[in-house]
Amino acid sequence: MIGGIPLVLLAFTVVVMTGAMDRFSAFWSGWGLFFLHVPLSIGLFFLLFAREKEEDELFLALRFKAMMHGIRFTFVAMLFLPMMAWVSAIWRGMPYHFPEVGGNLAVVTLLLLYSNATYGYFKYQLAKDEE
Repeated sequence: MIGGIPLVLLAFTVVVMTGAMDRFSAFWSGWGLFFLHVPLSIGLFFLLFAREKEEDELFLALRFKAMMHGIRFTFVAMLFLPMMAWVSAIWRGMPYHFPEVGGNLAVVTLLLLYSNATYGYFKYQLAKDEE
């Protein structure tokens, strides 16, 4: 994640600086989200499954529990988003259209983000309980 984001920014800067700005819009719409979500997802994945200093079954159980919470949060968010778009369309008197979630990679990034946040919270609770 630390190396991927600067690499993506460098690649986009090269595209802009070489004068390909007229093609950049088409390039961005086709590949932009891919180039943004892949480094984030890979970084969050490695962050979640990085080896602890004292690795044991407790941390594996915490990771598993965090992944289950991440899956649950992502599932609820994907169900909740169309419902909120429907309520918003009714409220504003506009026709309903299905909301754009950003594609499959955005869902994976969201899942890993939720899982990392939950794992961090579980580790914080464990350290707090040990004190």
